[in-house]
Amino acid sequence: MKRYEKILTLKVFNLGDVYNLTGNINTAKSILRDLLLFNYIKRVKHNLYVVCNIEFKNTIPDQYMIASKIKEDAYISYHSALEYYGVQNQVFY
Repeated sequence: MKRYEKILTLKVFNLGDVYNLTGNINTAKSILRDLLLFNYIKRVKHNLYVVCNIEFKNTIPDQYMIASKIKEDAYISYHSALEYYGVQNQVFY
């Protein structure tokens, strides 16, 4: 659970982020494997993971956090920004 608490602060992360926490690539891979096995995290795409809420079995981060982590230079604009601030009432996925 100590590992989960550290990763819980990241919310959306990749192998490099876990490596920065542990300092060992093999330990980071082992942590990811174990957390995936027990459904503490979910894989969004290759080398991108999100933390799951243990109680409700759903993901903690929202779609905007995930989208901004997919690419380094990503940003939210137009309809997504209006949706984020609650001005737009129709949700697109």
